[in-house]
Amino acid sequence: MPQEGFVMLFKGRIRFLSAVALLFFCACSASAPRTNYRTSLPADSRQETTRGEAKGMKDKSAQLLARQGMSYLENGNLSLARLHLVAALGKEEKFLPALSGMGEVSFREGDLRQSENYFRAALAQSPEHVPALVGLGKIYRSGGHNEKALENFQNALYLQPADPEILTEMAITHDLAGAPKKAEPLHRQVAELKSDNTSYNNLGFNYLLQERYPEAIEAFRNAMKFNSRDRRTLNNLAMSHALNGQEREALKIFEKSIGEAAAWNNLGYVYMTAGLWEKAEKAFRKALDLEPKFYVRASENLKQLQSLKNQ
Repeated sequence: MPQEGFVMLFKGRIRFLSAVALLFFCACSASAPRTNYRTSLPADSRQETTRGEAKGMKDKSAQLLARQGMSYLENGNLSLARLHLVAALGKEEKFLPALSGMGEVSFREGDLRQSENYFRAALAQSPEHVPALVGLGKIYRSGGHNEKALENFQNALYLQPADPEILTEMAITHDLAGAPKKAEPLHRQVAELKSDNTSYNNLGFNYLLQERYPEAIEAFRNAMKFNSRDRRTLNNLAMSHALNGQEREALKIFEKSIGEAAAWNNLGYVYMTAGLWEKAEKAFRKALDLEPKFYVRASENLKQLQSLKNQ
């Protein structure tokens, strides 16, 4: 398998990893949301919570608890986010920010059924609650219901025009649905609004989907301006050079981020998924020559290459 952060291709088309994914390829529950949407705190959350965090929570308002929970969520601490948001709902059962916040926590934890319950509970209180509309859209997309997802995102965008997050979700949905040309102007708009590493990375992915490699290179270089050491961006830039026929440039960038043996392995993976068998085999064998004991992945990729050639 390729290095972390590397994007898989098949027949010259990019397929997003989810990490995303990240991120959203689980079956969506079609069951009705439960009325009792409060949940107990899981054991791992209790263990990770410090006394300092728990102290005085009973004296905090639902608004403050929800605000703190969303701050933890933004920083990726799902345990503490859940702790504070559940506490907020304990004080105010129908508090919208806490409901949608818990929907997002459950979504990131992979519990799409519970996530849907929270988002629908929020929409029952306010049909125009944008975070819940966006969250439900992501759940639809996870289940492959792209049209329903886009409908939710469009409704959210009507209420909150030119919102970068909503535009990004719409663009990703078009990309995943195999319509990168529809996604391109949305990605461009987000890059103009935000101008950060992520927005230019997404734009670069879109160009890769369209096999417009020089433009992908330009987009990833723009992303590098905001974080020159980001491994994801480095790998994506290297891949773009490889697909554009610039092997030397690709290897230099790969080596900078993951080392020489891994660089040859990733280059081989690009060639293999693009159907360039001879170049792929050469690259994988080079990886094995550099690190024969450590680089098991190159050997596995050679076996996969042979299988694809036989097909």
